[in-house]
Amino acid sequence: MSFQINWSVLDDEVRAQAKGWLTQRFESINRPGFIGPLHVNELEFGDVPPEVEIRDICDPSPEFYQPDDIDVFASPTAANLRRLLDAAVSSGRVETDDRLDLHVEELRVAEEMSLAVNAAWLDGLVDEVANRYVLAMKRDSDVQMEIYLEYKGNMRVSLSTELIINQPTPAFITLPLTLTLTRFSFTALAIICYLGNKINFCFKEMGQPGDGLLNDMSIDSEIGDRTRQVLKNVEKIEKFIIEQVRNLVSNTMVYPNFHSISLTNKDVEDEGDGDTDDTCEPSV
Repeated sequence: MSFQINWSVLDDEVRAQAKGWLTQRFESINRPGFIGPLHVNELEFGDVPPEVEIRDICDPSPEFYQPDDIDVFASPTAANLRRLLDAAVSSGRVETDDRLDLHVEELRVAEEMSLAVNAAWLDGLVDEVANRYVLAMKRDSDVQMEIYLEYKGNMRVSLSTELIINQPTPAFITLPLTLTLTRFSFTALAIICYLGNKINFCFKEMGQPGDGLLNDMSIDSEIGDRTRQVLKNVEKIEKFIIEQVRNLVSNTMVYPNFHSISLTNKDVEDEGDGDTDDTCEPSV
């Protein structure tokens, strides 16, 4: 089923949040010595939305119910499993499961004694605990959609930094550097998961693992002051930035990584007993 996106709702507030998120990620990049800190100057979503088609509507994946500070799939420790079981029982929607409690205790003892644990047994235990937690936290309104996206729009991102020349001494010369990214294009499956008090969002790669999400993008660079002499399109720097953008997307927005946006609408809060916070900032 195809439908259209009202791209115009991506207003100044959304743009400011996205710009701040990008700036934080670029500031944390491990840069070579000849590039200074990266800052996002401009972010324009453009006026060309992606083509969208709903591929599937289903129950949310168990991973999306994990608390922000616990990931039993990445860290299946007895302590993490115990916290999920306790939280499930505290919700009042499920009862204590003596069998699962016993298995988690067995895992705790094995960890204390540094004993090897059967991988298949542990995977099964993690799945059972996660499913029990989901059963406790799930609302009737929770839903997940898989959406096919194809984007060939006119989004534009402008970055600023410095080109640092470290000869004959460190930072002997610094030159202003402006980088402009345009002509983004990609095809992907997007997962949008509505959980009552928040929305989780991520992409799924459609090709081979490691192929990356962005099919193409263009970058223009200018070194120096525009009122004076300018050196354009420095290949080494441009390749570094393109690689970092692709890594940023793959490492933060491709499943199993995902972003959560908290919903603070009063009607949403009244749907169930889930807690909401006062922020609308995306988080990994």
